[in-house]
Amino acid sequence: MKIIFLIKGNLERNVPIITQIMVALEKKYEVSVICSKCDIKLFDLLEKKGAKIYCSSHNTFGTSIIKKVSDWYGVRKNFKEILHRIYTNRDILYIGSVDTALAMGKEIMKYPYILHIRELYDTHPIYLKLMRPFAQSAKVVIIPEYSRAAILKCWLNLKKTPVVIPNKTYDHPRKRNIKIYNYDLNRMINSLSDKKILLYQGHIGRDRGIKELIGSLMKNLDDNYVLVLMGQNHDGFVEELISKYPRVYHINHVPAPFHLQITSHAYIGLVTYDDSNLNNIFCAPNKIYEYSGFGIPILGRDIPGLKYTIGNNNAGLCVDITNENEVQQALREIDKNYNFYSENASKFFEDTDLEKLFGRIMKEFD
Repeated sequence: MKIIFLIKGNLERNVPIITQIMVALEKKYEVSVICSKCDIKLFDLLEKKGAKIYCSSHNTFGTSIIKKVSDWYGVRKNFKEILHRIYTNRDILYIGSVDTALAMGKEIMKYPYILHIRELYDTHPIYLKLMRPFAQSAKVVIIPEYSRAAILKCWLNLKKTPVVIPNKTYDHPRKRNIKIYNYDLNRMINSLSDKKILLYQGHIGRDRGIKELIGSLMKNLDDNYVLVLMGQNHDGFVEELISKYPRVYHINHVPAPFHLQITSHAYIGLVTYDDSNLNNIFCAPNKIYEYSGFGIPILGRDIPGLKYTIGNNNAGLCVDITNENEVQQALREIDKNYNFYSENASKFFEDTDLEKLFGRIMKEFD
């Protein structure tokens, strides 16, 4: 049996799908991957592990809607050509996102497939409407968070509750302070070796509550701390933060899984989202597993998606990020009882068995 993963976009930006590919390879399944593009280092890594990677590398043009349409057309045309060439009637498709399913169109419904829904889409009702037949036709639907699974079962009128597979990193190095192979990044992190690094990694945008958290953190922050933001800068937001807070450093997007080289040097990991929609409130960030795999305690916003993961497992603390005193007190608490939170972070990481969950999915195809 071969599992064919399909993912629209750059594979290295789709960490949950990389994880599922790694698990499938570990469980000795034959694996093929069809994607738009793939970072060369990740391409080589996966091929060495036995996967066959097919990149459509189709061109897009125009802006906004026109660019999206050209992208979807490129996916539909090129992915289908590759799929028809490699598919056999023993194979299973793993559709890595709703966008991928919509771009491929209803033809995929003639195949046995798994659909991985990674967002709640409560602010995009048209997506909920369009994805419904794809979710209903899937043999298995995967959701990364418990509450999201219950909500989408209702919204999409599914017969079965989706399988919950958290966005845990599978091939995690686990060792702190590992070597950073990029010369410039290594030099930067080494220059901060005498500091306690507060690390935020991921999407750096105004919709995450980052500004509020940093504002609460940086007021009267001990000189031993620095803040590092790792991720793509949007709309000059990073420059705005750095101009206001001189102890803020920025690292641009580093392709997965190589960004974990940077993560391993953090003292505390930061996670925050604003509370403007259900998708954020019931968040499912892979970064909590990227931090906890190293035993890095986490400071996050007090929302259900974080409270019932890192908070309830004592892997860190969840606070009102707009309350400066509460944020500062939480930082002092983690620092004072660092080993307690670090050990619980590691335990939180270890308690999720991805291979067992993957096996549960594949039983549906026996």
